[in-house]
Amino acid sequence: MAVAAYIDGNNVTQYVMEGSVTHTLNGRATGTVKMPIDYASGGYYSSLYIDPGAGERFWGRIEHIDEQGDEDQGYVVMTAVDPSSILEYRPARDADGDFSKPSFMFDYPQGPLMLQAILQNSIIHEGDLGFSLGTFQGGGVDLSGLQTDWPMSIAEIAGLLTQTGEVDVVMSYSSGGATMSAYNGNYGGDVSGAVQFRYAMGTASNCRGCRRTTDGSELMNKLWLYLGPKLDDQHWRGNITRDHPELAPLPGFSTV
Repeated sequence: MAVAAYIDGNNVTQYVMEGSVTHTLNGRATGTVKMPIDYASGGYYSSLYIDPGAGERFWGRIEHIDEQGDEDQGYVVMTAVDPSSILEYRPARDADGDFSKPSFMFDYPQGPLMLQAILQNSIIHEGDLGFSLGTFQGGGVDLSGLQTDWPMSIAEIAGLLTQTGEVDVVMSYSSGGATMSAYNGNYGGDVSGAVQFRYAMGTASNCRGCRRTTDGSELMNKLWLYLGPKLDDQHWRGNITRDHPELAPLPGFSTV
């Protein structure tokens, strides 16, 4: 099935040689299309909408263009990133515009509502975000005690919230643009009972190959931890070594 693709709203599906969409939980999505250079349209910051036909749609702005050619043909590969990337450059602020020592964490201690508030405040003071605001779930645990160092970007606050495991930030896409929503963790369905990770499945045992890698590049047999602050250039306040009498050796290992 062909990957449906639109650049600046124009249907370019018939020209697409390859297309892909990559989604990550609580992270930015990307979309890529490869086209013959003679039929390529759009350019930097053009909108790219991709529908692979499996529900994993994507909409974003083209940020990378790679043009290649040889004696036989030329083609262009265009990669777009979803518009949430703007949050890396927008400070998280209160409704009054304060981002040097804001209070939104205490005004909206639940993660999704906190994120909604700072997004709305950013729109008021800095204009359109490039995406719409969707569902921001109420309730949830109190996250007002997160460690902060002001000023911070909206992306940094969103990262702190999602790292708690209590908040999921979800982007959805249509041909008209992108929408951000936030939920109280564990977004989506539990498919652990339906998905199996196995090899040689089926009556034909259709596993074609495998690979095993053993990497000892970060293996160490001696680790010293120095406790500071330093007393002078050559003396620390203390240290911890692997042969400390209160550290039991790992099974099968000795401390010497």
